[in-house]
Amino acid sequence: MFAPLRRLRCTIPTPPKPDGGFVPISGDNQQANHTPQVVDESKRRNQLQKTARTTAALPLIPDYEMLGILGEGGMGIVYKARHRSLKRFVALKMIAAEQVAPSARRRFQTEAETIARLHHPSIVQIFDIGEYQGRPFLALELVEGGSLANLLATGPLPVPQAIHLTAQMARAMHYAHTKGVIHRDLKPANILLESRNAECGMRNDPSLQAFRIPHSEFRIPKITDFGLAKFLDEDQNRTRNGMILGTPAYMAPEQALGNSKAIGPQADVYALGTILYEMLTGKPPFTGKNSWAVLSRVVREEPLPPSQRRPRLARDLDTICLKALAKEPHRRYANAGELVKDLERFATGEQIEARPEGHWERLGRRVRQYPLTVAAIALFFGAIVLAGSYFEQQCSEARLALNQGRQLCQDGNYGAALVRLKQGQDQLRNLPAVGDLRQQLDDVFNTAKRKDIAVELHAFADEMRYRYADPDFLTLEQINVIVQQCRQIWEARTLLFRFDDASDPAWTEKVVLDLYDLASLGSALEQRVTLVAADQCIGQDAPGRLLRELEQQHVHAPVLAQIRRYIAQRSGQAAPKTAWDHYVLGRSLRQDHRLPEAAAQFARAIQLDENVAYFYFEAGHCALQQQRYLEAHYSLTTCIAIAHWGQTGKAVARPDAGRKATLAACYSNRALAEIGLGQWQQAEADLSRALTLRPELASVWFFRGIVNRQRHELRAAEADLQRALDLKAPTAKVHYQLALTHREAGEWDQVQREIEEARKHADCPSEIAALEQELQQRQRKVSLHARN
Repeated sequence: MFAPLRRLRCTIPTPPKPDGGFVPISGDNQQANHTPQVVDESKRRNQLQKTARTTAALPLIPDYEMLGILGEGGMGIVYKARHRSLKRFVALKMIAAEQVAPSARRRFQTEAETIARLHHPSIVQIFDIGEYQGRPFLALELVEGGSLANLLATGPLPVPQAIHLTAQMARAMHYAHTKGVIHRDLKPANILLESRNAECGMRNDPSLQAFRIPHSEFRIPKITDFGLAKFLDEDQNRTRNGMILGTPAYMAPEQALGNSKAIGPQADVYALGTILYEMLTGKPPFTGKNSWAVLSRVVREEPLPPSQRRPRLARDLDTICLKALAKEPHRRYANAGELVKDLERFATGEQIEARPEGHWERLGRRVRQYPLTVAAIALFFGAIVLAGSYFEQQCSEARLALNQGRQLCQDGNYGAALVRLKQGQDQLRNLPAVGDLRQQLDDVFNTAKRKDIAVELHAFADEMRYRYADPDFLTLEQINVIVQQCRQIWEARTLLFRFDDASDPAWTEKVVLDLYDLASLGSALEQRVTLVAADQCIGQDAPGRLLRELEQQHVHAPVLAQIRRYIAQRSGQAAPKTAWDHYVLGRSLRQDHRLPEAAAQFARAIQLDENVAYFYFEAGHCALQQQRYLEAHYSLTTCIAIAHWGQTGKAVARPDAGRKATLAACYSNRALAEIGLGQWQQAEADLSRALTLRPELASVWFFRGIVNRQRHELRAAEADLQRALDLKAPTAKVHYQLALTHREAGEWDQVQREIEEARKHADCPSEIAALEQELQQRQRKVSLHARN
């Protein structure tokens, strides 16, 4: 097997799907039943070709022979490889190309440093660490017996096997703790099982002598995935309080609360107790519908004794499990070694050290001595305690939701924040005397809702500015969809100004400008389609209505003055003052095809503010329309630089939706300038970059098909043009370009078919007549040659 990545969905190589990929295995590692199917020879041949392409895509790491992909996860990929120098097989774990971030590198480094400290037969060993094309990798011990999670998928284990496996894992973790390492993420998926019997090649290993068992199902556990490990001698400030790291069902309570300073070896003892509990009963002590529910139960509830889930278990096993699962760390085993000793005592029939608490016995004696009095007192105080406990529990849950919602908002994850805050609001429903906490939840919820709408608005406004401001390459169906989206966001605008925005004027100005562009560009786009009803459209008076609504909401005055100027400029009643004034006026002039005047306005906007990408994009687009290709190339290159770096001086690792729209539009338009300059190779590279960001853009596939035809890459050109056709590009234009491509390939029958398809549409290019004439001349020559 191999050292799995966190959140890796499978731990064994999976059979290929018909499209050449891998069939994913569900999180509980249950394989689906596959019914054999009869396929024809062509399908089998296509499948083999696609499988060969997948194999060819393996990285070529020096000194390693890559044998295949073992699994893929959110962080990266694990390959099976052969180390040529050392002549052994390894599991090569590599960060995915899109995940090479400082946090991922730190985690890889932590895992490497941790495993390098540890040399134990029940801990996966590290053989090598390196980097390939900027992507770190680890070469780890290859373990091929499956994981404990695979084994548990069939149900509980026999008691002797569960005891022996837990003792070996506990012995390994006790060794790790003495070396100053805490795992913090022990779980069945991170326990690999060596399939070899203990007698095979391991006779002289003293750590395994006590746990050799004769049956054929013997497994040697191998602990892996130390990516969340913590060093006892590290700076305690590296992990901040409040950060929850690990897997909910196996977290100790102090770990679930995010109390990093309280996490010590006893947290791993708790995880070992959870794994023992699951091996005995088939399920961990606590489960739930979601992670929050599980974390709440881990912190709040006491586990049921294993014997209540699996009858006839020994009482001593209940005692061992419940002591390892104690809520307070000091009530658990002092270390993993103490757990090993109690397991060995139980296995040999000796008396264990752990003792169950006797509270119920003492309570029973009191009840028998004073039955009526104790019953009355218990009933009275029980009702008070129950009510108080319920009230405190609900308030605690709500406070936890409030804190986590605030953190999610700070991280910009507004959708998840809304879900978590709604859960907190539900906790306080019908509770008295919680007005302050309820108000705090409502305030943060409203802020998250407003920010979430603003993010969606900004992304769509960028789409309007960069992609939809010049919709000549969009079909009527696509324009209808865009207009509908525009209306939906426009109808939600009042939610953005329901609250006081004076504390954040910069945010207010950005939202107002986005709303103005949505109103202006959306109303212009509506004029291209036939509306069902007038009350369903934004309307040409949308900017004026926006101004009146903002005035009623007492929004920040400078922004209102700017909107008034925009509206006055459109009617010619005011002169532009700010850079945005010139930009808006220039955009209006360009839409009216007054290109020289528009270019002058964009140049003035850039002169007043040279850090706004929109200005350079519009200037470049305007230059393209005037066939000033060098000028267009310069403006669009500057726009790309601003979108990549902004004013921070640091590259953006993951562009958001708005920046993706910016970059895709700039790359595709710069490619048009390069086509005009005859720079075909550079144009193909820019179009490919645009498709990486926005693969749904039909126009980019269309132009890359033209470029590939010019570069005599005829099969690539045909594939690109067919993709443009699938994405609803103008049909006649695509068929004409396909006809030209087949002409260069000498496929004249295909040329005739493409011409016939193009002729079926009203917008058929006039240039097709020359191609038809050439085709007819060729047919006459062929006919004449056949007669002779």
